[in-house]
Amino acid sequence: MIRSIFAGAALALLLAAAQPAAAADTVTLQDCAQAYGACVNECARNNPSDGKNPNPAAAGCETLCAGKRAACETEAGYDAAKPWVKEKYGQTVDFFKGLLDGK
Repeated sequence: MIRSIFAGAALALLLAAAQPAAAADTVTLQDCAQAYGACVNECARNNPSDGKNPNPAAAGCETLCAGKRAACETEAGYDAAKPWVKEKYGQTVDFFKGLLDGK
């Protein structure tokens, strides 16, 4: 019983930390794709190939672009999940109020 209360409290703290940010900060998958395209283009401009072989520096740069896109898409997915997280947070708070108040 005590363990489940502590586990629930930990979950509540986690959900509280995940409170939604302002709507202006919302990132979309389209934003991520555009940023990735711009990043890859910049890599190609800064690390031109000799026409025969790809430039290894460009490949390294494009790898960084791919990592940034993955992080961006993760953020976009989180933004899409914010309403669900907010709902679950509210339900968790209600649960603990009922548990602790006995109502």
